[in-house]
Amino acid sequence: MEGRVVPEYSQERKVQEALQGVGVSHNAGVVAHLANVQVRAGGIVFFCYSKLTVASEFTPGDGGVLPDRVTLEGDWEFPAPGFYDLRNARIDINGTISIRREAETELVRVQQPDNHWERRQ
Repeated sequence: MEGRVVPEYSQERKVQEALQGVGVSHNAGVVAHLANVQVRAGGIVFFCYSKLTVASEFTPGDGGVLPDRVTLEGDWEFPAPGFYDLRNARIDINGTISIRREAETELVRVQQPDNHWERRQ
């Protein structure tokens, strides 16, 4: 099932808040782990339980405000509804917060959500 962000349901602001919380700003590029992302029937992605850890920054931000919209780019094919860790996802921030699946990105099915946000030191 192809994952998709639906603005009315996906709670995009949770991704924005998490990025702000770890000091990521507009125009940044990071590789991050998003834990406990919920995928429901129809592939609708919910970020309400997500935990974000920045693994690395490849483009520094410009200090500007983060956009409101979140998009999924690449092949986000989820085998079934449930909770997933999105490991090594590339996040590019400009007109949208674009979460991109690349060759090194892993989807790992998990059982129970954890509600914390952090930045790896």
